[in-house]
Amino acid sequence: MSASSVESLHDELRQDLLPWLLLPMAVVGFLLALLDITYAPPPSPTALGFLMLFLAGALWWARHKDTNTITWATILTMVFVVVLAWHWLPVPGLRYALVLPVIVAGISRGPRGAVVIGALSVLLLFADAWQVGLRESSNELLGSAATLAVATYLAYVSERGQRATLGWAWNRYEHARHALDDARDRQAELRQALNDLALAQRESTRLNNLLTA
Repeated sequence: MSASSVESLHDELRQDLLPWLLLPMAVVGFLLALLDITYAPPPSPTALGFLMLFLAGALWWARHKDTNTITWATILTMVFVVVLAWHWLPVPGLRYALVLPVIVAGISRGPRGAVVIGALSVLLLFADAWQVGLRESSNELLGSAATLAVATYLAYVSERGQRATLGWAWNRYEHARHALDDARDRQAELRQALNDLALAQRESTRLNNLLTA
């Protein structure tokens, strides 16, 4: 099985993932929209929830236009939402949620997608730390970057295993299909041989009748 065939089949399987990728975003957005946290300064979690609902609805509406583009847009939207969340919400450690887009990229776009989103997430972490003048300790920043690197590697390894399994299953399918085609050819040859034998028997009977007449 060629690499292009595996990639084509894998892309078809990924198309079914889009609704399941948008569902968590819509659910979390709905829950945040229900919150009424008065101590949170504007923009509030409610505003973030409505933004997530709007983005999930827009991506769902455009899902039939181009699956690959919408999938990438969904992943980048998740990154955008996580970045907004760690700046807007008074919850420590939200930057670790950047592992979620990395995992989603690995599932839906393969190893390259996981590496791209992982690198983007690490760059965003360091860019944010540089913007605030490295206000946080370097150990915490390195811990966040290391977590993203490990998540990226695990997504990459998992995708390679799935690709190998898919290739093995396709090779078994092709082997079974070739065996079925061979069996059908042998069946056709056997049917033709039986027809020839029946014809020969009829001719032999006719000749015997002529000789005994």
